[in-house]
Amino acid sequence: MASLLQQALRRKPVSELTAQTGTDTGGGELERSIGLFQLSTIGIGATIGTGIFFVLSQAVPIAGPAVAGRSSSPVSSRASPPSATPS
Repeated sequence: MASLLQQALRRKPVSELTAQTGTDTGGGELERSIGLFQLSTIGIGATIGTGIFFVLSQAVPIAGPAVAGRSSSPVSSRASPPSATPS
């Protein structure tokens, strides 16, 4: 039985890989099947994700570490009720 280190560092020769998958012959490659809708959703997701990072990069220097806790809170989308302290 091989040791854990030998199992973790084992390698398969490239010739054996290409024989199994057929990448050199063109038979084992993945089909290109992404369409316009998938490309659009990836683009929208990237734009929204970039916007989140940009907003946080602007808010963190002002508000401090409370921004990270507040943005991950499940009630972060609701506005806080006004305080009812008498003056």
